[in-house]
Amino acid sequence: MNISYRDNAVVCTITTNVIATNIKQLVEEMKTALDALKDYSELVIDLAQAGSIDSLGVTFLIGTYKEAIAQGKKVKLTGVSSAMFQLFKMMKLDEIFEIITA
Repeated sequence: MNISYRDNAVVCTITTNVIATNIKQLVEEMKTALDALKDYSELVIDLAQAGSIDSLGVTFLIGTYKEAIAQGKKVKLTGVSSAMFQLFKMMKLDEIFEIITA
């Protein structure tokens, strides 16, 4: 994951699949982003380079969302593939996250 800062947002670019074998590493890296979020108003998670996502990946995104919302911050998913968007829509996550498709 690459973490950058622009305008009023912490931008997390996921550079791997958001699947069970990568979750531990993603959680550790996201902790850094969530700590930095204190000085920003929005968390942007860029999924353009993430080829796939599984149920643990979805759980990771929901947990990240809850952490950011608890800090009073907005969360946006960008670079979402059409397949991921269909999954998010089926799970009604499009009603929770602001989603920008690729």
